[in-house]
Amino acid sequence: MFYDLTGDLLHELVAIVFAVLLVVHVILTRKWVAAACRSCLYKKTRKAKNVVRLVVILVILIVVVVLATTSILTSELLEEAGVVFFVPGFDRFTLRIIHTISAYVLCAVVVVHAALDGMGKGKAAKQGAE
Repeated sequence: MFYDLTGDLLHELVAIVFAVLLVVHVILTRKWVAAACRSCLYKKTRKAKNVVRLVVILVILIVVVVLATTSILTSELLEEAGVVFFVPGFDRFTLRIIHTISAYVLCAVVVVHAALDGMGKGKAAKQGAE
């Protein structure tokens, strides 16, 4: 999010808005995720595309947890408020590197997630038009 240009406050506020939008997205798509999980459990209804989509969602979940954790641990605003976290074996610089890498990985995996979702909708729209 161009941290050097936005500064601490804007960077962290945009991150909070992003987190809220992510939660809303998960709530709105929870029925599909539940149905896809059920279909993956039963061999007769298992589809490769749903398995791939669930793996991508799982990767997104893991990366978001890492990103959120490192966000809290390196938050300048929390530090200014007197809330300081210490993680044995990790200095602030290392946590920021992990945070940055996680952000890039999240962007890449979200593109894959959107592409998989878009491919399914394009096919369904094409079938509906015929």
